[in-house]
Amino acid sequence: NDILKAPNNSLLLIDEPEISLHPSAIYRFKHFLLKQCLEKNHQIIITTHSTQIVRDFPREAIKLISKIDNEIKIIENIDFQDAFYELGDKIYDKKMVFVEDKLAKYIVDFIIKKENRQNWNNNIEVRYLPGGAENIIKNHIMSLALQEQDNCLFLLDGDKKVDYSQHSSIIKFEYLSDKEKVESSKIPKSDNQALDDIIKEMTGMNIHMNVSGSKGKSNENELIEAQRKFIDFWGNKVKFLPVDTPEKFLAELDNDKQFLGLIQEDKSGKKYFSKKTEASLGIEDITSEDIFAEQKRVVSKINEESNFYKNIVAILEGLF
Repeated sequence: NDILKAPNNSLLLIDEPEISLHPSAIYRFKHFLLKQCLEKNHQIIITTHSTQIVRDFPREAIKLISKIDNEIKIIENIDFQDAFYELGDKIYDKKMVFVEDKLAKYIVDFIIKKENRQNWNNNIEVRYLPGGAENIIKNHIMSLALQEQDNCLFLLDGDKKVDYSQHSSIIKFEYLSDKEKVESSKIPKSDNQALDDIIKEMTGMNIHMNVSGSKGKSNENELIEAQRKFIDFWGNKVKFLPVDTPEKFLAELDNDKQFLGLIQEDKSGKKYFSKKTEASLGIEDITSEDIFAEQKRVVSKINEESNFYKNIVAILEGLF
């Protein structure tokens, strides 16, 4: 009733309308709101945890608000499926490949399309998880490791990869099944007290395992089991791009002599594409989408015979 009475050009704030609506009524309510917007030129802001409400909205209309550690982070221009996976939606039956950003997603999707394997086209879905590598490790990898999910793969940027030979005092040679994989079965029970340090060296960060306990003390056996699950999941389900960052790889692949000095100045490759986009468009007021369009142009240069391409193909083959 309040919506119907609102004067033209109103700003309407609606908090979680799905709470009091039957699922089938949510769609009717959404269409009602859209009709009101068209008729009265309203602007409507909805807070929701309902996929039915957000489904079919353009990316530009969706903002994800999440808490990472003690900071509130707002992520814009996000697909509704990515947003709801971030909020804890279930993983589908497909093989899920999770990457750090939309450029990495575009590159992996490009290679899948280039390979044109029916099995891959039908059974692999690539998603990027907002919030950066630390957020992915703490909130997603840890969660799926404890659930022992088998139909997923995390493909992180190469700058997150740890050379275990440089940490041999913690990650002993006898723990490895090869130079790049720690196996919990190779860690003796006598070294259980070192599991936390092993995980810290593997991931580059402190990981807090949520296990049950009493009076502030965690269940030691449950903690050890969780730590060993995490170690095995990391070894089997966490892989790395064969380059430090997608931006740096593409900048070096593009190899525009006018901007080569920027690669040395900023090894992430981001400054290269910022300046290259400004030059291509002839303007300084560029957007992230302008930069992304320039990066996508360079992705088409990735050669099927290159080590990068072959490495990604091998990682995807490992899913099956």
